[in-house]
Amino acid sequence: DNAYHVVMIDSARQSILIDGLTIANGNANGVGDNSNGAAVFCLGKLTLQNVMIKNSVGLSDGELIRIRNAAAQLKLKDCTLRGPNDGKVKVINTNGAQLIIQGSTMIFE
Repeated sequence: DNAYHVVMIDSARQSILIDGLTIANGNANGVGDNSNGAAVFCLGKLTLQNVMIKNSVGLSDGELIRIRNAAAQLKLKDCTLRGPNDGKVKVINTNGAQLIIQGSTMIFE
């Protein structure tokens, strides 16, 4: 609850894989970029595989995950995202980034 973003990828120079982890307790309660992407804020190339995202909240759309950069690419493979039932968009992709959803990825409120 003391981090705007639990995972922040700020470079597109390398591809990163996170496999089999739980990402929890992000609190994007700031302004601008710190108001979304509570679990993951991605400016680079990231694959989340078999990842559970839970107990994270933000003040604006892209509450759980924000992808923001023309060079960014986020792949969600067999992931489960659980967000609060507050009407906000859970995953947002801006500035020409690429979002790939594969396997049995599910998003719940």
